[in-house]
Amino acid sequence: MNEVVLSPDAVDDLESTRRYISDVLKNPVSADSIVRVIVSELERLAMSPESGPSLVSKTGFWTDMRYLVIERKYIAVYRNTGNRTEVMRIYNGRMDYIRDLFKTEELI
Repeated sequence: MNEVVLSPDAVDDLESTRRYISDVLKNPVSADSIVRVIVSELERLAMSPESGPSLVSKTGFWTDMRYLVIERKYIAVYRNTGNRTEVMRIYNGRMDYIRDLFKTEELI
């Protein structure tokens, strides 16, 4: 079983999602519910760290990153190293998450 950890960016992404739904959309109950669903899905990676497809299918070049679609609306990007799964970012699926992910990464 892998240890699932959230990067500081992923924690910020979760909190931003919660704030947007709660404050902008004026729905704090839904905000809490969505964050719980996201966290629950991420916890499943402990048992099935390879469950998300590789980002190679989206980028066309090698990367060790994988992604998990949550509720058909959110995309969690993660990588496995040994017995650890690091969730790097959590995006709203409407975002251009590929461009954001690789804006500073060197393409291999």
